[in-house]
Amino acid sequence: MQLFVKLMITSFALLAQGALAQQQKPLLSASEQKSLRTKLAKLIEADQKFADAEGKQRQKAARAYDSAKAAFVKDWDARMAKKGNVLGSMPDLQAIFENVFVYPRKSGLSMRKVSAKDGIPAHVLSVPKKYKNTSSWPTVLVLPGRNGDDWSPGLAYFKSIWDKSPSLATTIFHVPLVPDSLELDPVPDFMTPEGDAIEKQRLGELLRSFGETQRIYNVDRSRLFLDAGKGTCGFAVRAATYFPERFAGLVLRDPVLVDEVRLGSLTGLPILLLSSADTAEVCQKLKERFDGLGESSCTILETTDDYPFKAANADVDQWMANVERKVDRQKVVIEPNHEQFKKAYWVIIDTMDPIHSAPLDKRP
Repeated sequence: MQLFVKLMITSFALLAQGALAQQQKPLLSASEQKSLRTKLAKLIEADQKFADAEGKQRQKAARAYDSAKAAFVKDWDARMAKKGNVLGSMPDLQAIFENVFVYPRKSGLSMRKVSAKDGIPAHVLSVPKKYKNTSSWPTVLVLPGRNGDDWSPGLAYFKSIWDKSPSLATTIFHVPLVPDSLELDPVPDFMTPEGDAIEKQRLGELLRSFGETQRIYNVDRSRLFLDAGKGTCGFAVRAATYFPERFAGLVLRDPVLVDEVRLGSLTGLPILLLSSADTAEVCQKLKERFDGLGESSCTILETTDDYPFKAANADVDQWMANVERKVDRQKVVIEPNHEQFKKAYWVIIDTMDPIHSAPLDKRP
């Protein structure tokens, strides 16, 4: 990617995700925003074509990139000169960047297993029948539940929850397939190389195949949910503390106590706990911890059927419909559980004391 596009995307994305300016009204009109958005989309597309071009086509692609860049810069400079500091106006940046990336044209995909290919692990995927690459779609990343010593087969687990759900018409679902030998919930010993390596392997199983789905389908990154089953709820909470700005909300179908995990980084993150006779006490204790963060959005949903609680889908759907990732937070907390994951939204810890060598209540 060209340096100009890298700097432009980095600057715009960071500003759009961090309320650096408390601007309430946009500086630009809707038509001015659309003009910049259209030119930016063409620039990003031209940049990608240049990156992929080979031989004689590369020179042609370079000319197209230079032309697209000049058109965008000319329009941008004109708006800045006439309307003021557009770069400091978050409403304008969000409008300009809205749905600006170009995705491949893809058809809908009924729920099915996608075989491993080119280093991308096998996974289960469902894409709405009316999917269009020109608009973004709510997405649920489903962690399969544990069934004894094995993981529930991905496709069967998915059907046991979401089969015939109205959400299939509106939402992308992705289920990573985890090796039976790999448990997710146990908190690793980060003081050992083995413990750190196994946690990174778990994160790889969660995100590697999903990265491919995000690359080829227009995932609404403000409506991305993590839905965790048996044996994955503790890991889901931990993963969310590593990437607190990534998910719009968490759905925990078999909540477990996570006493070894600090929860501060989840301040303000909506969390839905599905409560059954077996987990009612755990749900109450978890809610108390989340409420203690000061900006809790934790909800307990009482279930009426057996795990994985398919009958609760309508309520889960309704909950997700009312949840969206809030990028312009007025309060951000970073309370790391891993020394390599120390950022949230637009804030990053540059240098910090070691955390794994200190007791939980003495960590910085």
